Order: sequence, then structure tokens, then C-alpha cells
Amino acid sequence: MTAKGGRRLGCFLAIAMTFIATPAAAARASNPVCGPRQVIVDFLSEQFQEKPEAIGVSKNGLVLEIYVSTSGTWTIVMSSPKGTACMVDAGHGWMRNWTVPTPNERRA
Repeated sequence: MTAKGGRRLGCFLAIAMTFIATPAAAARASNPVCGPRQVIVDFLSEQFQEKPEAIGVSKNGLVLEIYVSTSGTWTIVMSSPKGTACMVDAGHGWMRNWTVPTPNERRA
């Protein structure tokens, strides 16, 4: 990484840490937090221990990724093919492989 790139990354993280206590706060902001995709991914991993859980491509060509921590926090990231990404939503209580109980299971 160049000195300029390192300063940019440091500046982005300082701003993000100043204004964002949690990924959910970032997503609730009137303007989503955006930046280079790798910076966003590293931020979620280092600050919230969130790792990739799911990925898909939207009909308009954006990549949607869901990052999840073992504690249940989650963040949705949308990325453009040019490498810009935005945290668009976040929350807590993520459950893997959850299914709706059938009527018979509900009665048991």
C-alpha cells in the first residue's frame, strides 16, 4: 500500500469510527457510508468481526453482500463493479438456517 493509500484508509476509518458506533448506525444515517469495497470489508471484519454470509447480484448489476458476526450482528453492503461499496442496512439477531415452524410443529 502506498503512503497516500495508507493515509486515505486511516482517514476513512477515523471518520467512520467518529460517526459510527455500530454498523446499524451507519446504515440508519441519511447518507449511507460508502468507500472502496475492501476498506468497508476490512472495517466490518476488524471492528465488528463480521464475515461474508451471502452474496448475490441485483438486476441492475450491483453486488449485494451480507456480512454476519457470531454474535448475530449483520450488515448489508452493495458494491458497484467499479469497486465502490456502501453499507445500506444493518442490525442484530441474525439466524442461520431458520425455518418457519409448520402448523404441527407449532402445536407441539
